[in-house]
Amino acid sequence: MNIKRIFIICFITWLLTGCFDEEGTPVANAGPDKVVLFGENQTITLNGEASFDPNGDLLTHHWSLEAIPSGSTAELSKYIGPEVSLELDKIGTYRVGLIVDDGVSRSSKDIITIVYISDTNNSGESDNGKLFSHNDIPTTSCVDCHTQPVDHLPTSNFCHSCHSVESWVLPTGTVNHNEVVGSCIGCHNNVVAVGKLTNHISTSDACDACHTVTSWIPAIIVDHNEVIGTCDTCHNGILATGKSANHTASSDACGACHSTFMWMSNEFFGGVLFNHTGINDGCSECHDGVQTSGLSINHINSSQECELCHSTNAWVPATTVDHSQTNGVCETCHNGVIASGKSPTHITTSDVCDACHSTTIFIPTVAIDHNETIGDCISCHTGIIARGKHAAHLTTTDVCETCHSTTTFIPTIIVDHSQVLGTCSSCHSPTTSHTSVGVEQSCESCHNTSNWHNPTQPLPTPANGR
Repeated sequence: MNIKRIFIICFITWLLTGCFDEEGTPVANAGPDKVVLFGENQTITLNGEASFDPNGDLLTHHWSLEAIPSGSTAELSKYIGPEVSLELDKIGTYRVGLIVDDGVSRSSKDIITIVYISDTNNSGESDNGKLFSHNDIPTTSCVDCHTQPVDHLPTSNFCHSCHSVESWVLPTGTVNHNEVVGSCIGCHNNVVAVGKLTNHISTSDACDACHTVTSWIPAIIVDHNEVIGTCDTCHNGILATGKSANHTASSDACGACHSTFMWMSNEFFGGVLFNHTGINDGCSECHDGVQTSGLSINHINSSQECELCHSTNAWVPATTVDHSQTNGVCETCHNGVIASGKSPTHITTSDVCDACHSTTIFIPTVAIDHNETIGDCISCHTGIIARGKHAAHLTTTDVCETCHSTTTFIPTIIVDHSQVLGTCSSCHSPTTSHTSVGVEQSCESCHNTSNWHNPTQPLPTPANGR
């Protein structure tokens, strides 16, 4: 009874620890397939030590001879153990299987294929006079027998990616470029393989800068660093997109304004600086605030004829100002900040500059609108800034406006005698009525300027009674 109980416990333990535990199943590895040349080594060694157990348990190796060529009597040196040998006695294909177990579970069978071949002579026949059949040769094993000729292009050793055993010399028609080492031009030089067409754009030989081996045409992207020549060679609206219909009028020298790095940018957005050489007018066709920057918000009020004040060589400051294109009054700009204003020695006036000055000839003034002057006449009419009193002017104070008007300066419209200096006779000659009675006193002895016709004294009676 105790023995039966122990057996049941052991059986349950065996079930729980590995019977149905797929993660604990051993894995057999008989090694890579082999190709052996006739006479090279007729006895080969097979090693299964690459097999493993996930739980690290010790393994037992079980070998089996699965297939041998017709007429062969080959046998394995032994059938249990990590390493066995096999004597190859016939040209052909041998297959050997390997299963490993850890005492609890067994692995799947791993098959190794050994192809025993005879070398061929220059006639293409084998040493035994028969052509060799590659039908049983693994596609990964070409280099076990064959070596690339010295003039072969640089590739990996996976021959079957381009060649087939039926037609070895000529490629199969499809080249697996993943196995090619080096640049495209190594083959595509119109000698080994087709190269650039005669109508190909002028470029370097770095084909993969624009093309890919999976989709050669059309080019998915163009690396302009590899393009030789000017932009319009390609960007002519036929080979590649040219100037858009709303492009500004310009020459075909695209590189003067654009960069292959930032095509749709300009100097205000990090691109290359626009080459304005040869452009003398029509600025607003581009500088409209849409295609590129236009008048700034703090620009003076003016027309769009930018070139009349600015130069493309030195945009700021303006080289000269065509005042016919400015809108508004002078002091909008001539305020001492944007442009020079009135000098410290300017006469006191309003800010209506154009009342006296002209934009064509600013100095000297062409006419004076005295309505815009502030202060009295003598501020300007000093004989230095402007013409003053002439030499024959009667003696007066400098208060010109008491007698003169800015609208009609000569003749005087009225005389303010309070501004006259000297005696009346300086201007007023004696009348006959005064000289006939012998009046020799000064006028102001009898008259005053405020009530001239009512003298303070009557004229004396003449001696003859008249």
